[in-house]
Amino acid sequence: MRPRPSLRGGDSYDQAITTTEAFDKVLGDAGVKGQCIEMQGALTDVNAVHRSKGWTDVAVNSANIKTIVQVPTEWNPELFRSGLANALRANPDAN
Repeated sequence: MRPRPSLRGGDSYDQAITTTEAFDKVLGDAGVKGQCIEMQGALTDVNAVHRSKGWTDVAVNSANIKTIVQVPTEWNPELFRSGLANALRANPDAN
């Protein structure tokens, strides 16, 4: 993990980095290789874009996280539900 002098409450990128690093550690400590489906918010929303970038920036260097599909949802619950169902059908190894 990279050192972090402080956390800024409204920094979506930094929040994604710290959360993904913690998730990576949990997976590693449990000996799990994550086959992950990334559920994205609206791709026109800067916070959603920053969260996705933070996830990707950590995941690409992780031995424990592999993103197998990204599902844009536009913050719409129906798109979330149908997108996740489709992603799980197409990727039964997702865990």
